[in-house]
Amino acid sequence: MGTAPQLPPLRVWLYGLFFAAAVLALLMPLRQLVEKKTGETLAADVQQFLSAPRAQGDVRVLGLGSSLLRAATPAANYQHLQGPRWRRLTKSYVGLGHLDVVLQSIVQQPPDVLVIDTNLLLPSDTLMEDLRDTLADAPKNAVYAVMARMGRGAPWSEQVLQQQDAPFRCVAVAPERLQQQRAILVPLQQAELSRAAVDTVLAGKLSRLSQKGVRIVFLDLRRSQQFEQDLLVEKQRWLQRWQRVLPPGPTIRYLSSPDFHQPDLYCDGRHLSSAGALRFAPWWRYQLEQMSKDH
Repeated sequence: MGTAPQLPPLRVWLYGLFFAAAVLALLMPLRQLVEKKTGETLAADVQQFLSAPRAQGDVRVLGLGSSLLRAATPAANYQHLQGPRWRRLTKSYVGLGHLDVVLQSIVQQPPDVLVIDTNLLLPSDTLMEDLRDTLADAPKNAVYAVMARMGRGAPWSEQVLQQQDAPFRCVAVAPERLQQQRAILVPLQQAELSRAAVDTVLAGKLSRLSQKGVRIVFLDLRRSQQFEQDLLVEKQRWLQRWQRVLPPGPTIRYLSSPDFHQPDLYCDGRHLSSAGALRFAPWWRYQLEQMSKDH
């Protein structure tokens, strides 16, 4: 019989935890700086979009969203719109995050229509999101910044904007793996929706924009039926809580995306694949054109 493997001494675990904490302590300020600069860069881009000369009938539609909106609306599918001018900015995960800087920046010069992906209305676990994004993005952002300083790449702010328009990378998930992910993710998302309270500060900002004449469209981007059917009850109750605070009316609308039945239109059961985005595009172009006419 073989001997059982020896676990490292306790002090090794403690050293490892201390080292990890030290790395995070060094990276977190970088993360916060990147978030601030990213928000400011996107806000400046939005101001340029909103202040551009207008043609007759030109309606500015600004979209703020999560990766669901990014996957559904690749820039290449909306280059020749008739009527509305469409610009969308997205981030990973739920919650506004650095897009709150963009939202604050449009108070004085608002768009005609503001589209909000309902994923952004969900509260984010700020600490966990900071840790996750710090580990995922800090090294990449550091490389981008160093290359820009060396003259071997575009300025960092330009790279931020290029990332916004870059195609969404979605890795297809095998059916067995998808079932495993669904078993883990659906209960977490059900719990998240059931306990999510309305962010009254955010609701107040959106209410003030609507009072200025900005049309607010809350867009619920449906996942595949595998995910959506199990989230339906909690999602409806959660949206009803928002509708009680911001009731539908002339300047506030709640909109749900089409319910596509084909699994291959989703790359991971949640984000639309490139084929799904093409299927989504005629519906969304129609919605944008209607927003332009209604305005």
